Amino acid sequence: MDVEKFSIIKKISLNSNQLKWMAMLTMIVDHTGAVLFPQYIILRIIGRMAFPIYCFLLVQGYFHTRSLWKYGIRLFVFALISEPCFDMAFFGKWYEPAHQNIFWTLLLGLVLMELCSRNQEKEWNLTPVLLVLSALAAWFLNTDYNWTGVVLIYCFYQAHKMEGKKEKLMQLASQSFFHFICWGGIQRYGILSTFVLWLYNQKPGSRKGKLLYYSIYPIHLLLLCWLRRTI
Repeated sequence: MDVEKFSIIKKISLNSNQLKWMAMLTMIVDHTGAVLFPQYIILRIIGRMAFPIYCFLLVQGYFHTRSLWKYGIRLFVFALISEPCFDMAFFGKWYEPAHQNIFWTLLLGLVLMELCSRNQEKEWNLTPVLLVLSALAAWFLNTDYNWTGVVLIYCFYQAHKMEGKKEKLMQLASQSFFHFICWGGIQRYGILSTFVLWLYNQKPGSRKGKLLYYSIYPIHLLLLCWLRRTI
């Protein structure tokens, strides 16, 4: 019986589409707690899993996208669309230059991966310079998760080049460093996402709902704004 249970657990896996849904749902739970129910810390704890999963999916998307330009344009367009929604939800006004939404962090991470990939063909290794410049850009723009978000994306990018246990150890080490040393506090619970990512089976799953994956971010923020005013 114990052997059967172990075999069942071993067969549990998640494809890319399922990870997307998990990222979206935990993000919505997190923002619902932040905007409507800040007294319920459990909602924020659950939400700590969202960002690492989004970073992981960004890296997977980079290596599997058919058009990097279209991928980058989508991130840029939704970064623009989402900014007033983000500012209204968290700062109560349509424009707040002091903080930018998560799409900008992801876009910087995507650009960084492409620059590092192209640099591999060059004689001089400029990766450290590119990493610092991207981190400084995130810091200057004050994007969500700031420079640490961009560096975490880079760590996942490097982990993707490894195989098997090495990749998983790299993910665990990266997440442990950021969640416990750089961020601390409630962010420590984000380490739980590591075990979710280990269930990834390298399969895309259903390709339907791509637009929903991006549009859910500004839509749910506007909905939270409306609920806050009506409750």
